[in-house]
Amino acid sequence: MLRNNAVDRLLEEILVDAYGEDEQLWAFRQAFEDEMPLPGEGTVIGEAVSVTRIDYDGNPQRGLRATCNTGFLLFSTLSPPPRRYPPESCLQVFNSWAS
Repeated sequence: MLRNNAVDRLLEEILVDAYGEDEQLWAFRQAFEDEMPLPGEGTVIGEAVSVTRIDYDGNPQRGLRATCNTGFLLFSTLSPPPRRYPPESCLQVFNSWAS
């Protein structure tokens, strides 16, 4: 995934005081809480889901977790619906950071 200037700026803003993977995941969790309207739409393996919460339990091996109408899932398995979020959205920034 190619990064653009807007994504890089938002990534820097989110992670400004986050040192290490654990703090970075907490920073992303907070950014999603502040910026992403929930419930929100998403897809998992082509199936539509409604995301009601994004959380982090302090385990970097699990990473962020999304609570959906279908249960819990790893946030990294969630994809936004096409054209729903601007290119510099927190979701794109997280996916860019995680890849």
